Amino acid sequence: MKWDKEADTMAVTFPQEISIPTNRDILGKVAKIYKPLRLVTPVTLEGKFLYRDACKERPAWDAELLKELVTR
Repeated sequence: MKWDKEADTMAVTFPQEISIPTNRDILGKVAKIYKPLRLVTPVTLEGKFLYRDACKERPAWDAELLKELVTR
């Protein structure tokens, strides 16, 4: 989390790299988001819901996820 002391603003950055969607990839990206004040919880919830739905399908840890699951 970046804090500009002079403007008194905070900024949160999200992982931007593009990769093949797997269970490992989704969980890794959601875990990288640092949110001490929980300002971005609505955004991270989408990633957590995607991971939950992916786990219901029971794919291998590094198997590519179904397109229907990722594009919803």
